[in-house]
Amino acid sequence: PALALFDPLTQQSNLVFRSRHPILTAVECANVLRTVEEFHQVHRNGAWDTVRHSSVKTTDVAVEDIPQLRPWLRELLRTRLYPLVHAAYPKLADGSSTMETDATDETTCGSRSRVRVHDAFIVRYDADNDKSVSLPEHSDTSAVSFTVALNSSAAGDFEGGGTWFEALGKDRRGKVVDAEMGHAVAFAGPLRHAGYPVTKGVRIILVLFLYIEGFSYGRFLEDYTKKHESDSHCLVDRFEKDADGETKDSKCSNDEEATHVETR
Repeated sequence: PALALFDPLTQQSNLVFRSRHPILTAVECANVLRTVEEFHQVHRNGAWDTVRHSSVKTTDVAVEDIPQLRPWLRELLRTRLYPLVHAAYPKLADGSSTMETDATDETTCGSRSRVRVHDAFIVRYDADNDKSVSLPEHSDTSAVSFTVALNSSAAGDFEGGGTWFEALGKDRRGKVVDAEMGHAVAFAGPLRHAGYPVTKGVRIILVLFLYIEGFSYGRFLEDYTKKHESDSHCLVDRFEKDADGETKDSKCSNDEEATHVETR
C-alpha cells in the first residue's frame, strides 16, 4: 500500500532511502546525546521511560520535551531533512510536489516545503540494562518516516540493530537496512518494518514521523487496498542495483539494501 502515496512513474517502487553522506556530524551527534542525558539526569532521575502514547512502545523521549533541542531540530529539518524528502519523493500520487514552488521564503531552492512534523522523538535500545532491544513489525502513522543514527556501531557503542523491511531482500523475505552515526534512513510510513534486535550495548536514534500539508493520503491507501484485496502483505517490487550505481545531484540510485540519496 505504501506505493499508493507516490507517482508510480517517478518513484518506480523505490520507497526506502539511506543518505550517502552523513546529515549530522560526529560533534552534532555528541551534543544531542549529551543534552538528552542531561535532561534525564535533571528531570527523570536518570531513568528512561516510555512516555509516548503509541501502539508500538519504545523507550524514548519526545524532542518537544527538551527545549534545547527544539531550535536544533527546526534547523535540521529546514536545511537537510526537508530537501532530502523532496529528493527522495519528488512527486505525490495526486501529481503535486512536496515543495510549494509558488511560495518563496528563505528555505531551500526558493520554495517552501509542505512537509510537517507529526512526531519527533529519540529512542534508546539497551541490550545491557532494560533489554529494550527491538521493535515488532508495524507501520507508521506518517507519510514519510526518518531514523537518524546518533551513535556508532563501528565505534563499539552497540552491535546489531537497524530497520528490517518486509518488502526488501531476496524474494521479498525482508532485509535489514542499517546506518552509521549521522546517517539517515527515510522510508514511506505505511511500509511494514521492524526494529532489528540490538545484541550488545546501547543504540540511540532520532525518529521522525512526517506528513505532507494538504495531502490526505488515506484515500490513496484505501483505493490501493481495494484493488489488491487478495494480497495479505505489502506489494513492493524488489530493489535491484543500477548498472552504473551513481548518484548525481538529487537523483537516486539503488544498492543492495536501500536507495542512496543526497542533496546539495
